[in-house]
Amino acid sequence: MKKIRANILAVLVAVGCTAYAHEGCNNNCGKQEDCEKNNRAAIYATPERAGGMYFAYPFTTDSLAPVPAGFEPVYVSHYGRHGSRYVLSTNYHPRLLKLLEPQEKMDNLTEKGKNLLRVVRKSEAVTDGHIGELSSLGAKQHKEIATRLYKRFPGLFKDGDTVQARSSMVQRCIMSMAAFSEGLKENNPKLTVLRHATPKDMDIIVYKSPCAEKLENSDSIWRVGSQPMIDSLQRSEASARKLFKDVSKVENLGKMMNYIREIATSLQNIEPEAHENIMDVFEPEDLYNQWLVSNYRLYVRHGNAVLTDGCGPKSSVNLVRDIVNKANESLAGNGVTADFRFGHDTGLLKLIAFMGVDGADGSAAGIKNVANIWHSDKLTPMGGNLQMILFRNKAGKVLAGFRLHEQPVSLNGIKESRLAPGYYDWDEVSRHLLRICDNVK
Repeated sequence: MKKIRANILAVLVAVGCTAYAHEGCNNNCGKQEDCEKNNRAAIYATPERAGGMYFAYPFTTDSLAPVPAGFEPVYVSHYGRHGSRYVLSTNYHPRLLKLLEPQEKMDNLTEKGKNLLRVVRKSEAVTDGHIGELSSLGAKQHKEIATRLYKRFPGLFKDGDTVQARSSMVQRCIMSMAAFSEGLKENNPKLTVLRHATPKDMDIIVYKSPCAEKLENSDSIWRVGSQPMIDSLQRSEASARKLFKDVSKVENLGKMMNYIREIATSLQNIEPEAHENIMDVFEPEDLYNQWLVSNYRLYVRHGNAVLTDGCGPKSSVNLVRDIVNKANESLAGNGVTADFRFGHDTGLLKLIAFMGVDGADGSAAGIKNVANIWHSDKLTPMGGNLQMILFRNKAGKVLAGFRLHEQPVSLNGIKESRLAPGYYDWDEVSRHLLRICDNVK
């Protein structure tokens, strides 16, 4: 039975067009080719996007759909990923150096390979003592996001107003919350900002359901059948030939090239003077294939993947209930004009998939099909965020608008308000969100 299951999944992973792809996934192979062409063009134009979740926050301006006459902002709810950071583990550099240094001893490195080794050693030294920390760039991102929010909705941050901020207990999230709060306070020192980072909130901000926990296991269903294609896509032989005199002497080539991608794309998140750009070690097509794999690995664990029955996003049920409840409490007059939550890439990805944010909730099977409907670099860059802004008129009617990374976004599964494109009746939104929470088994 296990062999049969493995064979079925291998077919699903490798197939170009799949009957298992849900609405939103392109089943037309001609159009799929157009999608692949566009995906390649995006990576070729901005190689840093190949980092996926390592992609630094790309926005410096915000946008908002025209607000209908008579409606004023009364509340904002914000979930933000921490800003740009140093690499997560002390193992990142040593595991790559363990593979590169034997090649140096064998005199198998080209000049470009020697330069790569030098940069990796330099990066390790710069990172020492800062593993997983928020970088100065990450703090800057959050201060600027907060400033733009303040300037867009100054009426929510008046003298004496109260806003509440809660964070994951991880240091980079707490520091992101601090930078964001500082951005608000610099614009209005008389604003009251209540800040918390407590175990009590963790089942809301970073909850992972038992089924989502299982997706991390080495024998998880999504890994069955996918490894051969992943290994093939990660070998990056054209790029490897620029680094090694004889590629046949390199053991674990796919693993090494993936490690190089992780270090190369992570460098964009620390201070420019502390690193050198080594993205040019990759040929464009190899970098695209590396992105395909990293994108798929995030999707099957945190998106509405066919193979996992959308298990990951269901971890957002507590968070979504909290978003709805806190908004209703504000509307009822609790005196809080904004709720800010600071978490991680995985929390943001699950949240926007669960809520039906357009571009984040598609279902597909297969590495290439996933790439045609879901892009981790677009959905959860460093500092990425989802904002819900509520507007009310004098008659008490409340509309909700949504922004992903400060840009207007639509929700699937619910109709826009007849009053204005880009906005939704809050009563409908709240009922819809609580309904999908109730449907989680």
